[in-house]
Amino acid sequence: MHTLALIVAGLALLAVFWFIAHSKGHAFGPWLNRFLATWFTCSAINMAIGMISAGYSFMEELPYFLIVSGVPGFVAWVMTRSGA
Repeated sequence: MHTLALIVAGLALLAVFWFIAHSKGHAFGPWLNRFLATWFTCSAINMAIGMISAGYSFMEELPYFLIVSGVPGFVAWVMTRSGA
């Protein structure tokens, strides 16, 4: 459930970045790197919290990190390719 909540949060952040880009009259393409860097950092912080407070190892957290950071990142990439 936590993983799903983080994916939804990533998609919500993507919507915010998309809205900002379009409200300034820009395409989303130039904003892709900003979103990816921001979401990657948020996902890495979540992974670090899981390792520190919950006691999970790096290898236990890695698949969830890849899913949590990858799904919104992939959606953002598809949006850029489709010209959204």
